[in-house]
Amino acid sequence: MCDIQPYKNQVYETLKKKYNSQNLFVDSEFPATNKSIYHSGKSLNDVQWHRPPIVFRRPEFVIDGYQRGDLDQGEIGNCWFIAGAGAVTLNPDLLQRVVPKNQSFDAKDYAGIFHFRFWLYGQWYDVVIDDQLPFHSDGRLVFCHNKKTKNEMWSPLLEKAYAKLCGSYEAMEGGFTTDALIDMTGGIEEAFELNNPSTATSDFKEQVKRVLWQAYLRKSMLGCSITADPKITEARLSNGLVKGHAYSITRVADVTTNSGSITLIRCLNPWGNETEWNGKYSDNSKAWDEISNEEKQELGVHALHDGEFWMSFDDFFVNFHQLHICHRGPASLGTTEADANVCTWSNLFR
Repeated sequence: MCDIQPYKNQVYETLKKKYNSQNLFVDSEFPATNKSIYHSGKSLNDVQWHRPPIVFRRPEFVIDGYQRGDLDQGEIGNCWFIAGAGAVTLNPDLLQRVVPKNQSFDAKDYAGIFHFRFWLYGQWYDVVIDDQLPFHSDGRLVFCHNKKTKNEMWSPLLEKAYAKLCGSYEAMEGGFTTDALIDMTGGIEEAFELNNPSTATSDFKEQVKRVLWQAYLRKSMLGCSITADPKITEARLSNGLVKGHAYSITRVADVTTNSGSITLIRCLNPWGNETEWNGKYSDNSKAWDEISNEEKQELGVHALHDGEFWMSFDDFFVNFHQLHICHRGPASLGTTEADANVCTWSNLFR
């Protein structure tokens, strides 16, 4: 058996029974104070901690299922976490292990307490939080949020639980997409440096394409990034991409053009805005005219400023510097929530 351990010895089921809508849970282990945002002692202006029912007339835990577009990055440099969580939403069987069922803001069930699960050092932990979140005075969430469906709360609560695991929101500044993916799946990392002159050969390029396709078909989680400029944080390039920024890869597809078959890659910028690739196969690119309407419809091609975009594998290989893959490891096998407690392996490193 792979027991799920309560983080900080806070047992969700026990605590849930003690509280209700008239007596809400308050998490003393991760208090609604500046210390939970900045462990370094810095402060953020115009921040007030509120529970969602105070700000929204009808908050919902999740609306119309878990979608990759539900997570938009807030005012902290944790694009790697947002990109990773977005990638996990593409695998519902993995997401339900991280986001347990039967959580809501319904009055009959609401007690101000929620929980999420993460893989840490060879062990699954259940992290309990209260639902006090940092807001600005105008009602905007400071950190992760859903721009389109503002009253959907699962993504900011997931981020808060991970911040608690890290020690603060500030501790999430900077990281790799695979860090988040491993912590949400228990998977195994594989990484490729795409811009290394010693390996940037046609054979290597074909190897990367083959590995990318295999990983996608096996439902591994995929991310990519461009090496940061040490002088400029998240510098925007003329092609619409951003240096030092993490993207998730949400689809790989082969399509037929007038010139033959090509491989396309769909990426998602966790900013969820118009900051997208603007080259070939971008939202308004004329290159789409060479692809049939049937294929475009199957790919779901659209021209929305939502951070998601297509590009050719050739452009992907040239413009991105790192490819991150999180393969399903022993800890992420299984297709139901009950599988979280079933184990067919043992950890030899404890």
